Amino acid sequence: MNKFNELIDKSHHKIAFAILLIGVGSGFFSFLLHELTHSISQLIGTNQSFTLETFFYATAFALASYYLTKKLFKDTSGSGIPQVKLSLVAYKGKMPKRMSGGKFITTVLTLCSGLSFGKEGPMITIGAAWGHLVSHMLNFNRQITKVLVSSGSAAGLAAAFNTPIAAVVFTIEEILGELNTKYLGPIIVTSVIASVTSFKLLGNKSTFITLNYEFHIEWHLLLYLLLGLTMSLIGMAFIKSILFFKEIKKRYFKRYDFLYIVLIVILAGASSLFSPEILGDGIETINVLLAGKAPPIISAFAFLFILKLALSTTSYSTGLSGGLFMPVLFLGALAGTIFGLFLQKFGIAKIEIGVFALLGMTSLLVAVIKTPFTAFVMLFEMTRDYELILPLMISSIVAYWFSSFFNIESAYEAVAKYEGVNLPTQQDSECLNEMVVEECMIKDVITLKGNDRIMDVIDLVQSSKFGGFPVLRNNRLIGVVNKCDIEEAYKTDPEAKIRSMAKYSVITIFPDQSLLVALDKMKRFEIGRLPVVSRFHDKQLLGIITPEDIVNYLGLSKQEL
Repeated sequence: MNKFNELIDKSHHKIAFAILLIGVGSGFFSFLLHELTHSISQLIGTNQSFTLETFFYATAFALASYYLTKKLFKDTSGSGIPQVKLSLVAYKGKMPKRMSGGKFITTVLTLCSGLSFGKEGPMITIGAAWGHLVSHMLNFNRQITKVLVSSGSAAGLAAAFNTPIAAVVFTIEEILGELNTKYLGPIIVTSVIASVTSFKLLGNKSTFITLNYEFHIEWHLLLYLLLGLTMSLIGMAFIKSILFFKEIKKRYFKRYDFLYIVLIVILAGASSLFSPEILGDGIETINVLLAGKAPPIISAFAFLFILKLALSTTSYSTGLSGGLFMPVLFLGALAGTIFGLFLQKFGIAKIEIGVFALLGMTSLLVAVIKTPFTAFVMLFEMTRDYELILPLMISSIVAYWFSSFFNIESAYEAVAKYEGVNLPTQQDSECLNEMVVEECMIKDVITLKGNDRIMDVIDLVQSSKFGGFPVLRNNRLIGVVNKCDIEEAYKTDPEAKIRSMAKYSVITIFPDQSLLVALDKMKRFEIGRLPVVSRFHDKQLLGIITPEDIVNYLGLSKQEL
């Protein structure tokens, strides 16, 4: 036992051990969530048409989840993805220690109630919270904690869908908002471990059926483009509907939230009498649509779509613990099927309905959560159909472009903003990433020579607003000297040479590097200015940059815009 403790005490071994714990733990959580939800739902009958007894069970489970979310586990509402993003940006990866257990319990209760939720969003949160808990137990610093929380979120999605590649892409695209190489290795390894663990525990149970479509008619790409546009409009309606029902809840049920939840359960129960397929995640129905085996009755699919849209948006507006992925994929499959049937009705030949169901799923997911690469990678990874890579990419990108034009916010951002929380977006860091040092550096730099005497330059130094000066020899940068050091030395030895107090270890920056890199260097090395040097000759001084220069430049740019 002592040897084992000595082994994991070493930093790199501790990180490897943490990654293993997070991956295996996330896979086990996913397995347990799946089995509990499936078994309990079958036992109480919330996966089929409601009876009076089923209604009471569903209400009890939904209210129990509401009570725990409201009173005991206050950070477990919704999908949890906004909470993960905020923890990484605002709290350096710190999350409540009971988040993983609390989110698991409230999600099981919500899913067993039969309301229209998925487990994927909560699994991302559970994995992230588990990553933080592992980091806390192994006493890691904040920097490593952020890496492990990000890895945990990827592991949660990989375990839920058995899609490790898509999980990595989603974490980069949505959770982090940027590609950071120090995060990439742990995220990939943890995702693979979680996916393998979930696969071994659940067996070879793919979420969706394996497809084998053929893509040979090039002009059908125009139809896929039109489908992407249609899904972007549906996605906007989906997000607006959630906000509409949240406003109704806030305005008319502010003091009686539980009554609103009871009404939604009643809606679910009544809808299940017409179409029990709308309950839960609807994976079985999605697979029927993907196979193209559903009866070609447009009116029946349209009715099912309206019911599912109403139940999904009202369910998510309750604030109960549950995800959006599967309800959105269900709606996308229905909308894609209806789109394909309309094309058939208008006489367009060789339309494979299953293809449009799959593309509808991808496009609507993009329109709602604004992650185009995640969507097509995930659907490709789950269905394993190489023929549809191009159509998937086209429909995803088109849906993203149009949905961004109509409404730039994702469902997570829109709901969080409605509740008074401003989530970090990719645009936040793009501003500083896109602007480079050359744009705001000071080119007319006051420099000193190493052989200058202090008494000869003291007036120049004291009249300058700068706190430090580059030191040159033969027009080459050899060091920097602080203003306060010159002033102190002047009191004791005014004839001393500047080179005697210069610092020769100089942190520099190149003119083409971003302002974000400049700020990071100044913060990391605790310095107030950076000499800007040429990439072709690192001793050739081009200018100097300070935090004030960056702030002033951004202020001027904002006014000009």
